[in-house]
Amino acid sequence: MRTDSDRGEIILLSGPPGAGKSTVARALAAASDGAVACIEGDTFWPFIVKGLGGGRATRQNGAIMVRSMLLAALPYARGGFRVIVDFSIGPWSLGWFRERFRDICVHYVVLCPSEAVCAARAATRRDGAVADCTGFRELHTAFCALGELERCAIRNDTAKPAALVEHLQTALPAGAYRLD
Repeated sequence: MRTDSDRGEIILLSGPPGAGKSTVARALAAASDGAVACIEGDTFWPFIVKGLGGGRATRQNGAIMVRSMLLAALPYARGGFRVIVDFSIGPWSLGWFRERFRDICVHYVVLCPSEAVCAARAATRRDGAVADCTGFRELHTAFCALGELERCAIRNDTAKPAALVEHLQTALPAGAYRLD
């Protein structure tokens, strides 16, 4: 039996809209042993009834939402869960996160297929289809310029979710995507 002193881990499964984050998160959760919590970031949008700056989807509101979902992950991880956080969490958010989660193993995995693949996937989603992805171009571009975190990127237009999960089951325990 796990005790409160046992630590889990947090897997930040990030990337632009249409990258396949939710599909891979569900498959990874199903393939994981032990206790697993999956936090789908999009479920946090409805919490904002009236946003700062007039709109719900401003950068300021997005930053607050990312902090909220990351803080929600913490008790699960500290309780021994593998926590998969599925959302477009850019490297610009990691400084705030790293300061507060030093006692938890955190992995940062960025799924980043080409912009054309992301747009095609986003347009054909069952829930929340996005017909015009031009508004996400800046976000996709940001995930293409990860700098020192390029080692955390998976840039593949053809990989199936099962293949990505198989890769992650080996790479995560090896520390390939671990944030230090």
